[in-house]
Amino acid sequence: MSGRTRIALAAVVAALSLAVAVAPASAGKTGPNNVNAKKCQSYQDWVDANGNAFQSSAACAAYAAKGGQLVAKPFGLSISPESHFFLPDQGDSVEVTVTNTGGVANSAPLAVSERGDTLGEFTLQSDNCTGKTLAPGGTCTFTVHNGQSAACNTAGPTFYDVTVNGTVYASMDVGAEIVC
Repeated sequence: MSGRTRIALAAVVAALSLAVAVAPASAGKTGPNNVNAKKCQSYQDWVDANGNAFQSSAACAAYAAKGGQLVAKPFGLSISPESHFFLPDQGDSVEVTVTNTGGVANSAPLAVSERGDTLGEFTLQSDNCTGKTLAPGGTCTFTVHNGQSAACNTAGPTFYDVTVNGTVYASMDVGAEIVC
């Protein structure tokens, strides 16, 4: 082997040794930073220790890399539509969608209840929410029917509340008008 070959070979060995020496210690491990990095892929489901939402997965990962604690976004519900006013030419029922907007499932089954309808103008039909537990992003539906008599009046407001253990998380108001 010539002197040049030995020098080239020594340079290659030195470069490989250096590459191994500076390789990250966490490569291939499943430590807390790697777990948090996976959590940050769905950054919408997490908040920081002060309850602030992350605007991107990069912001979440940067916070976690500095040792910040990721907290599951608290349970929350949205309802759509938030209100509905029945008019004579709009049909006699409306389907309502409830969505879990939080980062965790509800701790107890949902319940849908009516309040404010003292005359019985509206009825709850096809309730697919009561008794349900919704995962984050999960949905359920219920239908409100306008059962108002033909008397000339304006009905409502009536509210349909979606609750967990008696706490209202979402509410929809309903009204109606009968033209005579």
